[in-house]
Amino acid sequence: MNTSKINHLLSDQAFAEKVSSLPNQIEPKKDLWQGIERAINYTKEPSIKRHYYFAWAATIFIAILLSWQLNFKISNQHIVDQNIPSFSPVELLSNNFIKQKNSLLTSYGKPNLNKLPKTIQDDLIQLEQAQKVIKKALVKDIYNQDLLNLLQWTQQQELKLISQLYQPYWQKI
Repeated sequence: MNTSKINHLLSDQAFAEKVSSLPNQIEPKKDLWQGIERAINYTKEPSIKRHYYFAWAATIFIAILLSWQLNFKISNQHIVDQNIPSFSPVELLSNNFIKQKNSLLTSYGKPNLNKLPKTIQDDLIQLEQAQKVIKKALVKDIYNQDLLNLLQWTQQQELKLISQLYQPYWQKI
């Protein structure tokens, strides 16, 4: 046999003897099972706690949502029960126009429109009559957007005319 093979066999034999002389079990210096159990329990507890917190947060969210909906329904019922009259678009536009006109006239010291020159009074009368005609047409078709826009336009023309009449002289320059 070859010398390299002999050395190799000897080393294999020596290795096998050394392996067989080793103990079959190695005992740790201290008991590790307490640490292993603690690690197993630690990984389970946070997931349970997380689920607990998520369930708690979801319960609070649902309670808030339900109370908000209940409050919203009660407030809507309260409004319906009061029999508050609903206004048509014509009434809303007219009420808004009257408020704007009164506010404008008040800002100019509540002038008497009857003391205006005849031509200007005629223009104001024509605008008022146009508004009346448009309102009559809106009785038949209350949500006609073109007629509503026309009514609003005539109201704005009247407001512009009044503001031009009473605008201080220094603002006209």
